[in-house]
Amino acid sequence: MAAITCAGWKFSPHFPTIQPILIIAGVAVIAFGILWPWVVKIPLFRLPEDIVVTKPHLRVYVLMTSIVVLSVVISLLLRIIRRLT
Repeated sequence: MAAITCAGWKFSPHFPTIQPILIIAGVAVIAFGILWPWVVKIPLFRLPEDIVVTKPHLRVYVLMTSIVVLSVVISLLLRIIRRLT
């Protein structure tokens, strides 16, 4: 079978490179689901500089510190992964 082209991208009819990505994503979702009772207890989104505005029919979360912490963690993980490859 010939490769499929769309907007300049060439796709294999069997998509052999997407299989490992789907397997890793599935394992990550299952692991997160198993670890959920402990993940909820992590005070990640209740840090001191996180702002919560509560009104009778409105609740707004501005997660300033949590976003910075997540950004640093993701940056470090990507740097480690890049050095390993």
